[in-house]
Amino acid sequence: MSRAMRFIGDGLEEASGQSGNRGQRYAKAGQGAWPFAAELLPFEGREPAGTAGIVHEKPPAMRTLRAETKWGLLLPLIAFVLFILYMVLGLQSRENWATGQWVDFGVGLVLLIAVYVLAIREVREKDFGGSLSWRQGFWAGATLTLIMIPVSSFLLWIFTEFINPEYLQIWGEKMVEGGYAGTPGWGTYLQVHVVSSAVIGLLLSLIVPLFLKRKPEN
Repeated sequence: MSRAMRFIGDGLEEASGQSGNRGQRYAKAGQGAWPFAAELLPFEGREPAGTAGIVHEKPPAMRTLRAETKWGLLLPLIAFVLFILYMVLGLQSRENWATGQWVDFGVGLVLLIAVYVLAIREVREKDFGGSLSWRQGFWAGATLTLIMIPVSSFLLWIFTEFINPEYLQIWGEKMVEGGYAGTPGWGTYLQVHVVSSAVIGLLLSLIVPLFLKRKPEN
């Protein structure tokens, strides 16, 4: 009987020792009394089972839209300076209005094409490592358009309100002479500007990437 009791006592003591050692291991893992939590700890010095040789890549960084923002601000500023130049040269007077409008249209179209080409090419080289799909180029041009329209509208308001208030009056007179019904004012002028800028900007966003797209080298 005493031998049996001794055998049981030795077994309990051994079990208690193993439990204590296991508790020490879990305590070192920082998991307290929950033994399964150790399996959730980050692996240090070894890879999880079944993941050997797998290359873990970081997701690509989000684009900053730096090129679109830069050119979307530069384009209205250049156009603003040109508007002032046209005024100084007398191209916004009643006598030279028709000539001034053709000059404004021609120079403005060349400026738009140049800016969209430079902007989309910069996006290709700096943001996409020299490669560009048509879709990427289109969205770059569309973003430039969205930035350019409100900035140019604000600068046009400054020009017609403070620099050359007569410009809007002459424009309204020419609109009526051309058959416009009503009294055109700033609201009408703004509407024409926004619609025409959006249409031309989106057309350039569709066309320019066709010539600038480039497949990756690899």
